[in-house]
Amino acid sequence: MPFSDPTPTLEMLPGERWRVAAGFNYTLPEAEGNLPAGFVVDVPAGVETDLASIPRILWPLLSPGGDYAPAAIVHDRLYHNHEVRGAPVTRAEADGVLLAGMKELGIGWLTRWTIYSAVRVGAWWAW
Repeated sequence: MPFSDPTPTLEMLPGERWRVAAGFNYTLPEAEGNLPAGFVVDVPAGVETDLASIPRILWPLLSPGGDYAPAAIVHDRLYHNHEVRGAPVTRAEADGVLLAGMKELGIGWLTRWTIYSAVRVGAWWAW
């Protein structure tokens, strides 16, 4: 399974933030840009995240802590560091990892493409 823990343990922080309580990792099932299949993204304990960065007005439809949250946490890690294990990661690769992770978690096509498309269009400011 690509996620070492598909339901990571999180601690709630003030301001709609979360901290990963127990580290986990994600192994790419297929190549993504210059990242080869089998590439591992580590998310150590202590990493902070806002889960999926979904505007509050859309929370009734897509909550930040939906079943796609583990993929969003890995995505946040990539956006924060711009690299993994010394290998640079582009924004497009990070977004592709998000899409692949959501697929691995069994997120439906419409939901994962909605989130992926929104990230591609609107998350440039966070990079």
